[in-house]
Amino acid sequence: MRSAGDCSYTDWKLGLSAQAIGLNWGLAWVGTDARGGAGQCYRNVFGRDLGKAALVLSVGKTF
Repeated sequence: MRSAGDCSYTDWKLGLSAQAIGLNWGLAWVGTDARGGAGQCYRNVFGRDLGKAALVLSVGKTF
């Protein structure tokens, strides 16, 4: 049986932001240390690890 401590994790983000052509731009590398084997907390129904890092581009406008 799993305890609550088995499913704890830490998120992280490393990014930059800037304003250009009237928009707010962001670029970040985000991830987590949430990893697990089959049957553990961080697997989806297809058995894929949910703890992968990703590059995220964002664009926003303030009114």
